[in-house]
Amino acid sequence: WHDVLVYSSNIGMAKMALRCGIQDIYDIMHSFGFGERTGVDLPGEVRGLLRLSDDAGARSYSAGSWPMGQEVGVTGLQLVRAMSVLANGGTMITPRIEALNPYDDGEGVGVLPQRVVSERTAEATVSAMRDAVTRGTGRRANSPYYDIFGKTGTAQLPREDGRGYMDDGFASSFLGGAPVDSPRLVVGCFVIGTKRASGHYGGLVSGPAVRAVVEQSLVYLGVPTNPGTTPAELVPLDEGEEEGAGE
Repeated sequence: WHDVLVYSSNIGMAKMALRCGIQDIYDIMHSFGFGERTGVDLPGEVRGLLRLSDDAGARSYSAGSWPMGQEVGVTGLQLVRAMSVLANGGTMITPRIEALNPYDDGEGVGVLPQRVVSERTAEATVSAMRDAVTRGTGRRANSPYYDIFGKTGTAQLPREDGRGYMDDGFASSFLGGAPVDSPRLVVGCFVIGTKRASGHYGGLVSGPAVRAVVEQSLVYLGVPTNPGTTPAELVPLDEGEEEGAGE
């Protein structure tokens, strides 16, 4: 299972879902906040798409599709919040735009964290996502300065008529957090409309951008870099080489 996440195996994810059953998969996804608004203090937030059909055949099909990211619609904020659950040791809080106390909604009413998975499960998943960055699909997000963990995403875009998915149109994403031993932040990068000819894999397109933001942000927050490295070695984005160029 560890390497299913490391190498982003669709087959492994489908096998997991078939063992769990579609109802359990739905309950798990719903517990992470998919299909519901996050409650962030911004107007116009949508719920996304997460629907469990009453038809037995459709439910069986969904068991293989959902773990690959198909048949569901999510927002970037929903994905970042879900990733933050793992970085927070298995608990979820309501996202806020301002840097406020996460347990205070600004009106004196506490917003308590909600337990989604056990701390042990969160740690095991973060460990797998660290390996995804060091030897898996997220290697372009690896940093010598901070131990980043993360997960790539390469999703086909739906056709405009709603009938299936585009042959050559993708949403390329990467979600990353750091430092792995004591996470301080989670960053998501989502590039919509990528093509095979120019590179469409999430680790290739979005991984380097997340790495750069994580590095610069942790230096700003005063988080020490890895032994043997120094923040002075980090070059501001507008002075360095173009991110994502090369391989």
